[in-house]
Amino acid sequence: MVLKTAKRLVIIIVGFTVVLIGIALIVLPGPAFLVIPAGLAILGTEFLWAKRLMNRIKRKTGAVLGKFEAVVFCPNCEADLVGKALKPGHICPDCDAPISSDTADRANAEQARRTSKN
Repeated sequence: MVLKTAKRLVIIIVGFTVVLIGIALIVLPGPAFLVIPAGLAILGTEFLWAKRLMNRIKRKTGAVLGKFEAVVFCPNCEADLVGKALKPGHICPDCDAPISSDTADRANAEQARRTSKN
């Protein structure tokens, strides 16, 4: 119990420190666009809000840059559905929430595109 709490505290401190350094790097010379997402990824291991914010950043930067592969998220838990076998009836494998057939079709289409690309 104490070890788990200590680990969580270390992750929180390190995550927020990295995010604050990234914010400082917005005005200082440095790669803020790399450091802030790294901090959010660290915080995302403990906080759902940080994971969701990181996923939103991935979607927006992927749409702007066009360099990331398409990601299809579960509307409930925001897990990446591409490449995961959905349970019968379009159920998310991570949170057991129902997925619309449109979302499932987009995930399957993206998986097929990735497979054919390789």
